[in-house]
Amino acid sequence: DARIDGLRVSLSILALIAFEHDWNWPVAEAGLQRVVASQPGFSRGHLRYSGFLTAMRRFDEAQEEARLAKELDPLSAIAGQTLGIRFYYGGRCDLAAPEFRKALELEPSSFVARLGLGQCAWRQGRVREALPSFEQAFADSQGSTYALGWLGFAYAQAGDAERAREVLGRLTKPA
Repeated sequence: DARIDGLRVSLSILALIAFEHDWNWPVAEAGLQRVVASQPGFSRGHLRYSGFLTAMRRFDEAQEEARLAKELDPLSAIAGQTLGIRFYYGGRCDLAAPEFRKALELEPSSFVARLGLGQCAWRQGRVREALPSFEQAFADSQGSTYALGWLGFAYAQAGDAERAREVLGRLTKPA
């Protein structure tokens, strides 16, 4: 029913405004809980609630919401990479990396999943191994400064001062 879809989207948007713009955490959480309670099969609602829970540093709950979203939409690369992100922020690269790889099987050009693989390798102290992931993530991102920043950081940590400075120059150059 179009009215229910409209209501679901409206509730979700109001909750996201409270979260991302007003920083009204109780209102945001109540709204996101209302979204997932009223539409438990709405994968995006669980993903949005998992984002809120991550920001609140409630990683176990965030991972569970993301896991529910992925169960609801197993062919969604976004759901898979989001679960990987929730594991990453919860300090579980052992669980995050496989989720990023599965997301890349579904969407090979997902710079978010590729970046996540690089971040996991970096977090585990494998900086040189992370570089190809960061390079490909930036290439796939169509110019994301976030991906470029991670690439420059990895170059610096790997001891490649010349490439790190080149990236820094690109990041600090006026638009």
